[in-house]
Amino acid sequence: GITRPLFESGQRRNGVPFQKRPDTELGSEALREFILGRHRNLEVFKPVLGRAEGEGLTARLWERQQEESMAGQALTVKQKFETIRDMLGKARPQLTAAMPKHMGGVARFERIALTALQKQPELLDCAPITFVGALIQSAQLGLEVSDGTGKAWLVPFNNTKKNRREVQLIIGYRGMIDLARRGMNAYPIEARVVCKGDKFRYQLGTKPAIEHVPAEVPDAEPTHFYAVARFPNGTTQCDVMTKAQVDKIRARAKSQGIWSSDYVEMGKKTVIRRICKLLPCSVELLRAIDLDERAEAGKPQDMGTVAD
Repeated sequence: GITRPLFESGQRRNGVPFQKRPDTELGSEALREFILGRHRNLEVFKPVLGRAEGEGLTARLWERQQEESMAGQALTVKQKFETIRDMLGKARPQLTAAMPKHMGGVARFERIALTALQKQPELLDCAPITFVGALIQSAQLGLEVSDGTGKAWLVPFNNTKKNRREVQLIIGYRGMIDLARRGMNAYPIEARVVCKGDKFRYQLGTKPAIEHVPAEVPDAEPTHFYAVARFPNGTTQCDVMTKAQVDKIRARAKSQGIWSSDYVEMGKKTVIRRICKLLPCSVELLRAIDLDERAEAGKPQDMGTVAD
């Protein structure tokens, strides 16, 4: 039988008074089946299982504790969200000063940022100052985050030196192209992937040229990535990377998650980043390349200093 309840009546649990219910006790094996049916990760709940069996914890009491714990957790999430929203309000003058006209104003930018925060709740566990700093940096670059265009997005990063999670700004290949076009007075720059079965021929040197006729074979494996930039005088600058060269860059990346889910997009960004170093570059493009290389190498971007 129960010699001592896990929580006494009247004791507060996450700020909520707990009232013990006179529930029917369950046997040890039945309780184990109940808990494992609701929670599949046995390793996490092994200590709880042992205590539950020792004290005869009932199924309904367990459920009550989980509900109260979740309520307390939800309140914490709300507080974190409000903290970031307040910090964004205080940073509005910085955002206004940094933001180009084409971005549609600070109010719209803040709505997009808060929507991104709701879609990625793991960002709430990062230092709030780095979230605000990443947004100010994206405003300075003229790139909206997580707006569906793939130009830029926010990701959590473990800063082991400061022992905290931080927000990093990741520039997509479309963002790189956007910045490069601005630096080249809107003249075209593009990146393509070549797959097995495609007709592909290229030459570099004094007369660079690329011939590419896609075979349109579904799920064909990539063999090359290339980028082409066209200048006002009609000349072009091109760069080609083999899959092996791209994979060598990938191997240096500390995080493989985005490479695994978006390999082609990351391959395009890699060749765009390389060709951009050969083009007339704006300060914004150079900053974007630096941020991207820091993130790929697993180094802090120091976004907290941007918002200071």
